[in-house]
Amino acid sequence: MTAFLDEIEALFPQSKIETIGTRCFLVKSKGASDLEQNEVRVKLAVSPIEIQCLQREALWLHRLRHSPLCVQHSCSLERHGPLMILTTNHVQGISVDHLLRSADITPEQRKNVIEQLLTLLDGLSEEGIVHGDIKLSNLILSKKSVLSLVDFANTRRVGEPLSERGILQVTPCYQYPKAMTEAHPYLDVYAALLCICVLGNKNADSLEEGLSALSYLSAFFLQSDALKWLALGLETEHRVSHLYSSIADDLKRMGHIQNEKDSTMSFTNEVLDSSSVLGRVG
Repeated sequence: MTAFLDEIEALFPQSKIETIGTRCFLVKSKGASDLEQNEVRVKLAVSPIEIQCLQREALWLHRLRHSPLCVQHSCSLERHGPLMILTTNHVQGISVDHLLRSADITPEQRKNVIEQLLTLLDGLSEEGIVHGDIKLSNLILSKKSVLSLVDFANTRRVGEPLSERGILQVTPCYQYPKAMTEAHPYLDVYAALLCICVLGNKNADSLEEGLSALSYLSAFFLQSDALKWLALGLETEHRVSHLYSSIADDLKRMGHIQNEKDSTMSFTNEVLDSSSVLGRVG
């Protein structure tokens, strides 16, 4: 049985509960009528670090409640014994990660997600914040093809310290290769570019063996026609190319990108089955 499921069932009696993530649950209950159903997302924390992250998420959901950046709204943040529980509305849709794995994604959807992801990056920049955990599983595509960003537990203002009591909260394969102590837009740009690489790969469930996320990123953008098949439009292609150039220039200065030709040869010659890099990148 999933950890803490008993506690969630006790807090939400006569409800249907589904596990949708690590210590994260979808709770479905009857509405005012038999035809109505209420759905809420319940996320819990136990350790001091987890509790602090959950409190930050609640704070940023409140701060962004009037922003188009955030469609996830906090309902309550409560302590129940050793547990801290954050209840929010459930964002309807399917994660881009799940859509890719199911092989149901169309070229038009790939194009749509890339364009909307760039718009989300613009919104984060305008707010002067860093989301800090952009990844395919945190991008939700609605039935109306609207892309939403969820999970603001790692959000910070640009320039704020990244570590929490000496601990850095990251998704390893999306982590910026250069050591950073403060929140910087490059953290989100790098993660978004990696998502774009996966979306721009016709065989998104078949990435290259032995390549780090950075090597995959470098190899992908060294192909001048990598995104042509999606017909993104020149403006969007130029925007993506400019974002990659800014990241590449920063990483070259630190020696993280050295021999891009060798990376390209490795990318071309080594083929991987569907269970490897995408599993880490999701």
